[in-house]
Amino acid sequence: CNQEQSVSLNGLLAYRMGTILAENFRRRFLGQPQLSYEFRKPHKFFISADGKRAVGNWYGFGFRQSRMWQLKEELERWWTARYQIPAKDTRVATFMESGNLTEEPCSGVATRLPSGKAVGSTVAKMTASVLKKPTSLHVYTDPGNQVEVMRTNDYLRGFVSDPYRFGALSAQHCLNHFYGEGGQALYAHLFIGTEFGPKQAMTRDLQVILDGAMTVFEEHDVSANTGYYWGSWETGFGATLEGQRLQNSSKHDLAAGDRLILTGKLGSGILLAGYGRHIVSSGHLEQALTCMAVSQRPILDCYREGLVSRSFAVGAFGLSWNVEALLTGTNLAATIRLDHLPVHAGALKALSTGVRSSLHVQNRMRFSRSLHGLSHREIVLAELTFDPQTAGGVVICVKEDKAEQVLKHLQTFAPDTAIIATVVPAEQDLPTVRFTS
Repeated sequence: CNQEQSVSLNGLLAYRMGTILAENFRRRFLGQPQLSYEFRKPHKFFISADGKRAVGNWYGFGFRQSRMWQLKEELERWWTARYQIPAKDTRVATFMESGNLTEEPCSGVATRLPSGKAVGSTVAKMTASVLKKPTSLHVYTDPGNQVEVMRTNDYLRGFVSDPYRFGALSAQHCLNHFYGEGGQALYAHLFIGTEFGPKQAMTRDLQVILDGAMTVFEEHDVSANTGYYWGSWETGFGATLEGQRLQNSSKHDLAAGDRLILTGKLGSGILLAGYGRHIVSSGHLEQALTCMAVSQRPILDCYREGLVSRSFAVGAFGLSWNVEALLTGTNLAATIRLDHLPVHAGALKALSTGVRSSLHVQNRMRFSRSLHGLSHREIVLAELTFDPQTAGGVVICVKEDKAEQVLKHLQTFAPDTAIIATVVPAEQDLPTVRFTS
């Protein structure tokens, strides 16, 4: 009974605090002082009892009737319906399309969750119910000021056995996703799950994952709210990040001759899959994990200086898919220089033995036309652009005359950064993404 009372009372107070919280978000972005919340004790409320029974309180007078529980349910449904945001459905790959023969999201790859759809694990179901929308932008308007606010949603399944490192790498992946979209993250809401086991062991693992994540968020001055914990048959990490977008860039900024710069190595998905099959050495995997921990925050300096046209983080659908999405609707194409691609050590060897991460097959099918006329060596290199990436770096689009300046700046924190592609005019009979040596 006490637990139900706490939940009902907390829900009521949460609604009252919502207006103040939303206003404080807006004030934080504008650099204005925060408002305080004044607690008001509720004089009318219902408390669930055992079974389908409830008691009510009206200014100190308690009462109990046979249909009090039904009345409580109807009032709560009516109240919460006023605050519901219609969810937009987002298509994700089916388990047959992804090629991994499972209904779970990709192992070791962050995915944008569908709205209101059930996905495999308990943690993912819970996260999908809270993260109502995929990556989206909201604009708050203030007299004389216009602030563009961005929100990103990410979910990762456990891909390393060390819970502290998993929390740290997952947090860095979510931050890099945000930086890749040209945003300065301010807030994070976390959803952490761990495998079922003894209560003490689950509590310990959850705390260690949280410690790893909080260490990274604190280094980046991001306020994190640890919202939900859950027991499941797998370890998982979900996060919603919100913050200010530094530049309102659009696809109209793109032009033929622009250069695409990649700040991270390709092949992380292949290495994670190959390590699980005892094909990839621990040394190569360790090198890849070290690269994943590199922060992409220095990219924001390029935005502040006006050097960047657009940027995006390479994620679950691979480099080629993201490049095509960047150019869709622009009457432009991109030629990727295969010899310029930075690659994780051991990834090409594992790829040549047939190792593929989940979603690789689907990504490849979309670009089968782009592979026509390539040599065997070129096809192997092109396969890297279909590999789903975990913390796989950021692609930045810059003007030709600024490419070298931006490249030198980015190499100060990511030495393997390289110019990998050139934007060219689209041709009717040629694919949007093309490959050349």
